[in-house]
Amino acid sequence: MVLKEGSIKNANNLNGVKILVTRYWPRGHKKEDFDYWFRELAPSIHLFKDWKGKKITWKEYERRFKEEKLRNPEVIERMKEIKQLSEKKDVFLLCQETKYPCHRYILMELIPNS
Repeated sequence: MVLKEGSIKNANNLNGVKILVTRYWPRGHKKEDFDYWFRELAPSIHLFKDWKGKKITWKEYERRFKEEKLRNPEVIERMKEIKQLSEKKDVFLLCQETKYPCHRYILMELIPNS
């Protein structure tokens, strides 16, 4: 099977395991809209604010995100779980962003190597 990414706006149209990778629960969504909620895979509040506030470039965001995630044992375990799931089923990483750039793309790079 395969690991994919998408926006929560399309969650109801996706066939596969739906993993929410946001820090906060999205308004208007029910628990049954997603199979898992892995908050720890979202960027830290400080990193997110630096990116959205245009204080850092995407390259810097990417570097800091990887550093943040790869030093966290809980994140590494979650990524391993996702990798194993994606070997059996289609798995979608979902957040509110609708296009690149987004932390989902970094996770898509990290998870196969976990």
